[in-house]
Amino acid sequence: MCVRQQVAQLTDLVVAELQRRYESANPLRSASQLQARDWWGEVMAGVHSRPSMNHLHIHVLSVDRHSKCLKHRKTLQ
Repeated sequence: MCVRQQVAQLTDLVVAELQRRYESANPLRSASQLQARDWWGEVMAGVHSRPSMNHLHIHVLSVDRHSKCLKHRKTLQ
């Protein structure tokens, strides 16, 4: 599987999780409102490696950059 396919697969996984969390937090939203939202536009994905690394890192996160694991939000702008 190539890197682009892996990024797409991981992006789909993150989109599904965002939808699940949003639906549970907003139970009054209609299904049509949730389906009309551009969930893939809410996700960023990137791939990088350092010269000293022999493997790639794939990062997939929501555009609000809200994560306890993310130290500096401005780094990903």
